[in-house]
Amino acid sequence: MVRLKSLFLFVSALWFLSACTKQEDVSKIQIQFPEAGSQSFSASSKTVGTLSEEIPWSGHITSRDEINCYFIAIGGVDPIHRRNQCKIIDANAAVVSSVEFGRYEGGIPAGSLIDIPIKPEGNLIRFIYLVGMKAEAGYCRNFHGEGPVDGKLSYPRILGMQTVELKPGDVDVSFSVPSDLTALQEIGECQVEDLPMNGDGGGTTTPPISMFGDERDGDFTFNVGTIFSTGNSGLRYDNASTTLSNSMVPGTKYFSANMRVISIDISTRTILTLNGAFTADHFDVGDEVMWHVSQANTDSSCGSGLPGGSHGFAKIMSTDLATHKIILDKPISNSWSNLYDANLSTSAYDSGTNHCRIQVLRVPSFNILKFDSAVTLQPPAYDPSLGYGGILAFRAKKIILNANATLDVIGAGFPGSSTNTSGNLGKNSNTSGAPSGTAGGYSANAPDYAGGGGNGGDGGDSYITSGSATGGNSITVCTGAACLPMTDQKFFFGGSGGGDGSNSGGAGGGAIVLHVKEFAAASSVSFAMAANGSTALGDAAGGAGGSVHISHEISPANVTLSILANGGAAGASGSGGGGGGGVIENRYCSATTSLSESFSYDGGAGGAGGSPGYVGNTGLQSSLSAPSICGQP
Repeated sequence: MVRLKSLFLFVSALWFLSACTKQEDVSKIQIQFPEAGSQSFSASSKTVGTLSEEIPWSGHITSRDEINCYFIAIGGVDPIHRRNQCKIIDANAAVVSSVEFGRYEGGIPAGSLIDIPIKPEGNLIRFIYLVGMKAEAGYCRNFHGEGPVDGKLSYPRILGMQTVELKPGDVDVSFSVPSDLTALQEIGECQVEDLPMNGDGGGTTTPPISMFGDERDGDFTFNVGTIFSTGNSGLRYDNASTTLSNSMVPGTKYFSANMRVISIDISTRTILTLNGAFTADHFDVGDEVMWHVSQANTDSSCGSGLPGGSHGFAKIMSTDLATHKIILDKPISNSWSNLYDANLSTSAYDSGTNHCRIQVLRVPSFNILKFDSAVTLQPPAYDPSLGYGGILAFRAKKIILNANATLDVIGAGFPGSSTNTSGNLGKNSNTSGAPSGTAGGYSANAPDYAGGGGNGGDGGDSYITSGSATGGNSITVCTGAACLPMTDQKFFFGGSGGGDGSNSGGAGGGAIVLHVKEFAAASSVSFAMAANGSTALGDAAGGAGGSVHISHEISPANVTLSILANGGAAGASGSGGGGGGGVIENRYCSATTSLSESFSYDGGAGGAGGSPGYVGNTGLQSSLSAPSICGQP
């Protein structure tokens, strides 16, 4: 029921399942809205407009007492429950966010009692939005099929959103609404299809994420030969622009923003709180994102179902800029439990402290990506203190190469340790071995010796291994072997090499994930993907190679695909070990691929001083023709 008391509006929703057959099972939300004080209503039959992209609203309400008309929108995780969208605007009418939903009811006059039947199908999580507005007498009526009349209702205010799970029994939903509404968000334009009122959900579903993208980011041309950073302060563009100007900032949208997740709603596993403020230029409704467990001190630190290295893709269903939240269209794990937000938000990241670093990054999806000049794309390196970085990922229907292009994540994985007189272990998630690329050791007894980092292959030992100056272990958590990014749904940064007391160990390589339907070129060109570990100095050890995945369907003979995931070398004149090789996963269609391919995933060289270190072990490479890429089942 709904009761108006003091400064709060309480809405209770009764959910129940019928005792009939399975085909007749239906959940129902029943809501009694409060009276509107002195406001009166009539059952008007006036013609009304269409709830569409046009903005019918007029005027603004600032007090709870002005509300005499309500709107209920019900969103959810499945596409059918997010097919409608309304933009959220600020005081200057600028769009700052949006909400997505499926079923809706409105307008609902104050004092009404309504029942909303909902079939409990698919994911049972629902997001209940309560919206209030002021309507002229006779104009708060059913919007289905007709919509509100222009100028007869105020700009709607979002009074609150609650998350519920459909289940037998009663579920109480409460909204606390202040008397002063000026701080609450307003709705601007909406894109809403008319919905049936028989409770079956109706409508059509949106397609899942396509391997080669949805062309959301349009066409884009690089005509300036330089290195572009793809992080939060790097390359930006305008979807309407077709070429890159001489400015580093030709538009407003970030090529690939990334942030750290500091809290996840345990009931839905779709509501993620990020580590700071963002705008629609970073993350917006409809954007695809990748999430990745980049660092954890144990495989259970992020909760069961989210081991180190695991990752996935989802689309943003809605955002809440005020609370730094994004809501995804599907959970980040289907079997996840026992997660403690403290592990996500802690500032510590040493092996002896429970911690979990999950990052999200936007995955742009281009129609045509064209390189007219030699360009290098480079994400910011992974920073354990920030909890993000080190990954470059995007999709494209076609890449046109009129010049060489490079995707560069060399040394973008786990950073080399800081130095002191006793040497340091390289940075990683767990120095004992395995969740996210293992670090090389150092010798406490002889601090001038250090081992290389590991990933696909073991890092090389230093000349002296006493005191743990051994190379980092290779990753063996995927059926006793290293992990292939898409096949095993896990990928890892390269572990860093151990420091020598004066120099940092080499940083591990980062990660690249690329899905491109077609490469095209008018002349012989090279497309390089480099995820090598960094080379060290002195007696410090090299970092391990990172992880690379590419899927491509059509590739001509005049394009050379060069993929590197080599371990970094130890200091040339020292005694440290080389970094282990990384992981390369290449998936293509043999019937339509004729490009030249070059793969390198060797271990890095050991130091060649008077007491030489050992070479890192070779990593893992898998190159296969995949039927799914060829359009086959």
